Amino acid sequence: NSSLDRNSPADCFATMIICRWSKAGDEVEIVNAGHHAPLWLRNDGAVDAFPERVGLPLGIVPDWPDQVVHRDTKDDAALVLSSDGVTECVDQDKQEFGLDRLKALLPALADRAAGEIAATMAQSVHTFCAPLSPADDVTLLVVRRHGFASSTQ
Repeated sequence: NSSLDRNSPADCFATMIICRWSKAGDEVEIVNAGHHAPLWLRNDGAVDAFPERVGLPLGIVPDWPDQVVHRDTKDDAALVLSSDGVTECVDQDKQEFGLDRLKALLPALADRAAGEIAATMAQSVHTFCAPLSPADDVTLLVVRRHGFASSTQ
């Protein structure tokens, strides 16, 4: 943050999420710097956004407040991270795809491999926006206990 704050032009910032799992994979530490909330698909099919509280983007203030949160992942089947190009993609009526629409897709995909989840979600975004193309990248990262996949289009 301090490097970005010192070396970037005014009004320039970056958003990011960092996740660090325990060796056993049953707990994760998360720092959210200005990004929309990660989605957690639980083993029972429920989906929640955590952490909902979003920290400041990097490069806005010289002393970035360290806001590390912890999550017990024993009941989680998958983590889904997405770029704002996913949630901010608009259809012909200028309606955004949104985080709620993304959340609604996940329960039906609970038993799928990470690659299938990422591909299905990316296709849903493109179908929603059609015949328009997304204005930004459509990037998804899906992490499961036994694998991960990413999709950028």
